[in-house]
Amino acid sequence: MKRALALVLAAPLAVAGCGEPEWFGVVYPNVNNRANSRIVGMYKTLEECREAMQQEFYEIRLGGAGGPRMAMECHSQCEEANGETVCKRVEPALV
Repeated sequence: MKRALALVLAAPLAVAGCGEPEWFGVVYPNVNNRANSRIVGMYKTLEECREAMQQEFYEIRLGGAGGPRMAMECHSQCEEANGETVCKRVEPALV
């Protein structure tokens, strides 16, 4: 997951130096296994991220996927350090 986050965040981090923070949504099909995750998309605001995560939640449930311990989060202010992506803000998606 760390490598995937680094690849996805490389371009946005390069241009997000000023203005509103960039947010990205992450889905964990099993909250107990954080290594299994999927990045859903990039958003300008926390509200946009949460709305997208709510839609993703319902699509996953309608498709019969995702367990009872599924989690979704919105991440912002992320930096690459020593091969790991560290985010200063991690907000739960409200579903």
